[in-house]
Amino acid sequence: MAAKARGLFAKGGPVRSLFGRSRATSIASGYMIGCYAVVAIVGVTAIRILTGLAPPAVFGEANLLLVSLQLAATVASQPFTTTQLRYHSGEVDAGRGDSFTRAMLMWTCVANGGVSLLAMVVWLVQRRFGASPLGLPGLGGLALLMIATAVRNVNFGRFQAERRTFSYGSLLAIESSTAAIGAIIGLRISPSVDGYIVGQACGSATAALIGLAWDLRTALRTLVTTQPKPRALEMVRSYGLPFAPMGVLSWLANTADRYALGILAGPAAVGQYVAPFAVASRAMAMIGAPLVDVLRPILFEATNRGDKMGARRVFLIWVALRLTIILAALAFLALFGPLIGRLLLAPAYRSGATPILMWVAAGYGVQGVVQTIETRLMSLDRTSWLIVPMGVGGLANLAFSFLLIPHFGAVGAGMATALSFVVQSAVVGWRLRQAERSAGF
Repeated sequence: MAAKARGLFAKGGPVRSLFGRSRATSIASGYMIGCYAVVAIVGVTAIRILTGLAPPAVFGEANLLLVSLQLAATVASQPFTTTQLRYHSGEVDAGRGDSFTRAMLMWTCVANGGVSLLAMVVWLVQRRFGASPLGLPGLGGLALLMIATAVRNVNFGRFQAERRTFSYGSLLAIESSTAAIGAIIGLRISPSVDGYIVGQACGSATAALIGLAWDLRTALRTLVTTQPKPRALEMVRSYGLPFAPMGVLSWLANTADRYALGILAGPAAVGQYVAPFAVASRAMAMIGAPLVDVLRPILFEATNRGDKMGARRVFLIWVALRLTIILAALAFLALFGPLIGRLLLAPAYRSGATPILMWVAAGYGVQGVVQTIETRLMSLDRTSWLIVPMGVGGLANLAFSFLLIPHFGAVGAGMATALSFVVQSAVVGWRLRQAERSAGF
């Protein structure tokens, strides 16, 4: 047993083999981490500017609309985009890569177009009763955002599936910048929900066009390809379709709090909550991303080598690092939370910002632990076991939100987020223990 544990770090072991790869691979990994940092920094900087331009009610209402659209788009298009990532390389090897990409693009556009039509019907009903905060320009912005998102997801997905790290990372950084700039310009022209959504839609469309122009020859070849047609819909039914309910559960676990807050306290309270929420959640994601990039390959490689002790040791190290990040983040926010609020949030959003920052940072730190356990389950080929913990986490977020928000307001929403992830971590940890026992640990 001790020999197996030492084998993790021995010559030829997974850790040594990972860090012994080519300099080009190391540079690519570092570049990707840098791009994640750029995305987070741009997002946090944009929040300070956006909160200075948009009143809390506008910021909150626009966020609720965009999150609703995100749910519908996830249910409609995620089966196609996940299928693309899974089967793209195999279709390329079979000489159907371009036709496969075109099929995924067509069906994703159809799915997102259906979401746009649904949004139009809902808008017409709301306008009939005078209850819609969105005007005709905003509705057009939502439709543009849906089509741009479809093109973006398929095109970016191709770069990701082909492991074109520099292209994929660069486009992520460009997208974060164009979306932020578009929203800022939209709010400067019209500080309204319409202005925010139209601006962000234009920025996202710009990023999608840049993505197509990035490799224009491949994009044009994909559109006019004469390759044999792939069995795209059969692949989606057999592999991608189950990801639709998983997307709903993930959405519920991550966003139920703000909808409960909107129902109980109104869109202005949502705006005052979402701004510090975005700062804390993006910061925690930026800190955790390098751990995923470094430790996930080691974990899977140790599992594939049959090194049970080594894989378990990597997992425990990963969890320990996640817990250390939580403690460090909470200590930092306890000392500098008010300063961060003054630097990154407009005055109208600073009330109660420090406790929201701390609760959300704690929650998304625990979510990092949940993701680590989920990765361990996937390494044991127990992906379907993730559904129950996700459902429990989503329902817990909803229940805690309606329980705590009436007493603590926006801070209660942050508390609900943190507590729901704690519940989810307990359930997924229990499932992992079952999986490890069945695997002989």
